[in-house]
Amino acid sequence: MDDLQWLDRLSEQGYVLWDDFLGDALAQQVRADVVEIFASGLGRPAMVGRGEQSAQLSEIRRDEICWLEDTAPWPAISQFMAAIETLRQCLNQHAYLGLKQ
Repeated sequence: MDDLQWLDRLSEQGYVLWDDFLGDALAQQVRADVVEIFASGLGRPAMVGRGEQSAQLSEIRRDEICWLEDTAPWPAISQFMAAIETLRQCLNQHAYLGLKQ
């Protein structure tokens, strides 16, 4: 998508589908890293609820989650996080959203 054209689409439609946001090579590397993360047991069952009232209810959620940090030891994940941070900064600058990390 050219320059800030995606911002126009976001303001008009309320969402943007951005084909090739990461590029094929990085998207494949991110996928491989995610597969490795879950294969190595770093994922954990997703919970429902908050705080002390949170519970693992497999009849509601059967997925696993893993919070990613921008200091992740996987280079592709770090590049993905950098791309998301650039997107956040652009939204803050051009759409005045005030998004925080």
